[in-house]
Amino acid sequence: MRLRDMDRLHTERLCDRYRHLVPPERVRQVKDMPVLFEDRHDFERSYREAGGANPPEGTQAVGFSLGTLEPAHVDMHDLQLEKTAIHERVHQLSDPRAREALGEKFYEGVTEDLAIKELGHQPNPELPRCYPRERAAAQELRRICGDDAVDRAYFAGDTRQLGVCLERRLGKDNLAEFRRTADATSRHGQDDRELGQCRT
Repeated sequence: MRLRDMDRLHTERLCDRYRHLVPPERVRQVKDMPVLFEDRHDFERSYREAGGANPPEGTQAVGFSLGTLEPAHVDMHDLQLEKTAIHERVHQLSDPRAREALGEKFYEGVTEDLAIKELGHQPNPELPRCYPRERAAAQELRRICGDDAVDRAYFAGDTRQLGVCLERRLGKDNLAEFRRTADATSRHGQDDRELGQCRT
């Protein structure tokens, strides 16, 4: 019950905060599907059944979602369980075009940054960090173009404001180049599932 209440609290707050960008139907779908908190054995089985690939060496999948097709899954023994659940909820609220529009690195980085913002504090520095490079890249993108441009790309799939900003700052065809550069330095081998992966 405690985990369900925690999930409901953060989900309500996220939905309220981004309701001006997220379509009402997606908000309703997310609210209607509580996160499934599973022990490690059941989580790994769910992950395999969903077609999850082995995470890159040195990382461990602790959460995944398939958008709003089914509830997100979180390893209930994850030491950062609350943040991981928020991370998956943020993914579910994202526009289906956001991953392609932003590129893998920025997409995961924005997700992690928004999850930590909702959490309200930095994770314990003694625990493994999730997506540290990706988060730094997302924060740089926000620094350059502002929160509204990034949030519109992420939650509404609208990259026009971001594109104008980057063109003004970096030159024409910049968003695609910016994404290519960022993705070239990100981890390889991830599939299209929303993974909360932490370095161990």
